[in-house]
Amino acid sequence: MIKKMISAAFLLAVLSMMIGCQTTGTSTSKIDAVKATQKSPVGPAGKLNFDVAKDIDLTDIINGSVSSAEKETIYGYLTLPDNIESKIPAVVIMHASGGVFGWREKSMAKIFNNNGIAAFIPYSFMARGLHKTKSTQETGTSFGMRVADAFAALELLSNHPNIDKNRIGVMGYSSGGFASLLSIDKKVCDNLADKDMKFASHVNVFAASILAFKEPQPTSAPMLFLMGEKDNTCPKDKVLGIAMAISNAGGDVTTKIYPNAHHVFDSNSSIKSLKKDNDGGCQFQVLNNGNLVDSATGEQFPEREIYANNKAHIKPCMTNSVTFGRNSFAAKQYKIDALEFFMNTLNP
Repeated sequence: MIKKMISAAFLLAVLSMMIGCQTTGTSTSKIDAVKATQKSPVGPAGKLNFDVAKDIDLTDIINGSVSSAEKETIYGYLTLPDNIESKIPAVVIMHASGGVFGWREKSMAKIFNNNGIAAFIPYSFMARGLHKTKSTQETGTSFGMRVADAFAALELLSNHPNIDKNRIGVMGYSSGGFASLLSIDKKVCDNLADKDMKFASHVNVFAASILAFKEPQPTSAPMLFLMGEKDNTCPKDKVLGIAMAISNAGGDVTTKIYPNAHHVFDSNSSIKSLKKDNDGGCQFQVLNNGNLVDSATGEQFPEREIYANNKAHIKPCMTNSVTFGRNSFAAKQYKIDALEFFMNTLNP
């Protein structure tokens, strides 16, 4: 059964204090300052390299061929709370198509740190030499690669001396939401993690809805969906459909919709409507063999071909209008809701 979320009022006051000291801007040079002030009495923090499966997609993950894939090394940034006295929980934060921003991922990491939770941000694009990206399709990075990055980060943190491997959550924004969303499915977990390794909880923030498992097989981990009422890039009706399917399959799902909020409601940009490709109206079913199904033709194809061949599979369902921009209430409230959820599920 899907639950609607009611935030604790005291967290609003807590977040107000935390927001006052958050970082701003998009420069990665500020990471060095974070690293310099980070207190890690035992384990490493700051920039950490880790190995991930190279050039794979979701189809490779589900059909098991990911096990024979070559490896490549990428990096992420780990920040820890001050005064660590015992093993603590952690959250892997998966960035959206634009990359890592100070006002989003780094700000959220600082909020977690201030509440006793470690935060790790994999740089899925920049670590692969991809800069100034605006959409996942232009990076050549598959959704499966983002999911694999999240599980590689889970493995890295599971071996960190300051982190409790049983209390690691994942949080994803937009296209990064695929990592937090798809990583709950046992078909994915079984091929990317050891038998006893899984994420303890999942948060999806305006998560993309292009892919949906035909037969979801969720783990027991709780999942929270945070979405905008007027999002036309990741439409709430499609996201709610995914949430309902996971819930009907036995998943522990909570949803929250922010009124009058568009896509990237946490942005510093005012609301804008642009004429550009929008695949928000598309949704492909993912079969148990890992292939996707073209709803128009019934053809099966691997995930990596979604945008291939002049977008043959996805073009029929695309529109040419996108609306996005800041909603002040949602921009503050989602941080409160995400923090509350992880405080309850990870028990720092």
